[in-house]
Amino acid sequence: MTLLERTHRNKQLIYEFISCNEGCTKATMMTVFGLSINQLNNCLNALKGDIHLLLIGSQKRRIGTYYIADGEQPYHYQTKPTIDGARIVHAGDILAKKYNYKSPDLRKREYKGVGSAMENDG
Repeated sequence: MTLLERTHRNKQLIYEFISCNEGCTKATMMTVFGLSINQLNNCLNALKGDIHLLLIGSQKRRIGTYYIADGEQPYHYQTKPTIDGARIVHAGDILAKKYNYKSPDLRKREYKGVGSAMENDG
């Protein structure tokens, strides 16, 4: 089997795995397929248009989870509940529909920089 055939087979296997196990991580895929991180990254980069990466957490606790891109907006992936069977509630949408209320727009604060003691306007 040539390198090109092996790469194509790996991409198909990864795509099928993600479609069956949405929300899986790289660590899971590495253990299931026995691929190195470089091989897995190459396959995931080749599938960039077909899959979607959702990063959860920040800094050291950031975890990337993979989903099949189904043509919906990326907002759909951000609203996947973390608990099975749960649903996402958007308080602003509920207030707008039920009470016809729209919260006021946020205002930017004026920037008040530190002035120099040498500055003198007079």
